[in-house]
Amino acid sequence: MKPKWRYNVRLAAKKGVSVSFLDAKKAEENELESALSHFYAIYRETATRDGISLHREGYYRRLFALARERKDAPDIRIWTASVEGRSVAMNITLFSGDEAVYLYGASSNEKRECMPTYALQWEAMREAIRAGCKRYDLFGIPPSGDEAHPMHGLYRMKTGFGGRIVHAPGCYDLPIKKLAYALFRGAESLRSYYHKVLKKGGRRGDGERSQDRISRHPAAEGPSSSPKTIASNTESSVP
Repeated sequence: MKPKWRYNVRLAAKKGVSVSFLDAKKAEENELESALSHFYAIYRETATRDGISLHREGYYRRLFALARERKDAPDIRIWTASVEGRSVAMNITLFSGDEAVYLYGASSNEKRECMPTYALQWEAMREAIRAGCKRYDLFGIPPSGDEAHPMHGLYRMKTGFGGRIVHAPGCYDLPIKKLAYALFRGAESLRSYYHKVLKKGGRRGDGERSQDRISRHPAAEGPSSSPKTIASNTESSVP
């Protein structure tokens, strides 16, 4: 973990940031409903601020509903960072076997100086250790540290926690119905252009269809990228 990130984790504690989570399988239904409503409200703030697209609220509710319904479902948790009793940042994670995965994150425009997002990730990593996880996957990041990339802020945030960047092959299509596939690809290209160029004002980078991630070992230091970042830290105390 980079020194500045360690400092921010400590600063969050000094600023009174408290972190809690609800487990999809164990939480009371009304508690979970309230948390998901708060999450989506904050997520909309994030989307507006950062120019990103998001699913409809029902998508995230369905994720938790399936986790509650299916006995074989992984452990889905929703995390909340609060300052002075107000929810200012929230994450959704998945714990399965020896791996924990950071799925979604949202942060309010309020109390950003208290570094609640750093506290959220750190506490999730510590909890991953307690759950027996060996890796904490921070998931997608841009293919490289190019500062001109529209998602460079995401790259910087995730890689700052340490770990290692994992580059994996992207997804490839095998067309069965070529005409239907051509129409689908045309629509997909238009959608991609709208979200990545017109809406965000960014550009499509090399290796767009690759999978890069940062992965961290909760008992060691490390992050994952799309490229994904996978990070891990074995220590459970504040860095």
